[in-house]
Amino acid sequence: MFFLIVFPFFSECCPARACDPSDFVLDDFASRCKDLSGKIRDTELAFRMRFPDSASRSALLLDAWLSFFLDHGVTPPPIYASMPWPAWENGMRSLGSRIGGLGRGEPVSPEALDLMTLPLELLAQPDHLFPFQNALATVTRRFEEIIAGTGSASDALSPAQLAADKEIGQSFALISGMCENAPALRARLSTLYSSLTALSADTPPNNTASAADPAGGEMLLNAEDRRALLELHLGSLRDEVEFLSPIAFWQLQPTASPTSHP
Repeated sequence: MFFLIVFPFFSECCPARACDPSDFVLDDFASRCKDLSGKIRDTELAFRMRFPDSASRSALLLDAWLSFFLDHGVTPPPIYASMPWPAWENGMRSLGSRIGGLGRGEPVSPEALDLMTLPLELLAQPDHLFPFQNALATVTRRFEEIIAGTGSASDALSPAQLAADKEIGQSFALISGMCENAPALRARLSTLYSSLTALSADTPPNNTASAADPAGGEMLLNAEDRRALLELHLGSLRDEVEFLSPIAFWQLQPTASPTSHP
């Protein structure tokens, strides 16, 4: 357990067993990821239900994580060799910290459990992980395009237009689909989208922003207020991308663009 407590210094103190590309077998790696995910769920259940063998399950989990980290924690496996090292390190650091807390018997929320199991399940399926990363990159690129295209308050998109943005909507829908086995994270994304669409439904189109509401006689949002509301929504979405980045071992970049992977 000690290496989990001093995780930031672990890679400097202990040599990693770098994976030899000639020895790498994706199916074996996937099985290892799924086994580790299963041990996380077993340990969480044992502590939550106060099983008498909680300590032994925790020990099995920590041993499995230590072995996994020594093989892949510093150097990604060949299938993920194209990933930037900071993104891999950030994902591994986040995962190791959470597993360490679970191993010490700390309470784990449903969302925190998903944050431990989903990264491993994605690693086991490159055909899921790469699209997840591309979705994050697409959303980030779209944010930058929206910001660049709203140089003045009069140019600002309405939150309704942001909610209807096809690239943002499709990207978050894809990510939500990847969270099939992570119900707490899926609910989080659903809540975010519902909040965005609910608030934007009350926002008038740009060309009526200064008109009076004929029914209630109230003034609708002016251009400056509309831009402020747009920036509020963009901030929430960008925070969500930053939150999701370690899950997908992806590095948040202001001007990222989607890339294709084999």
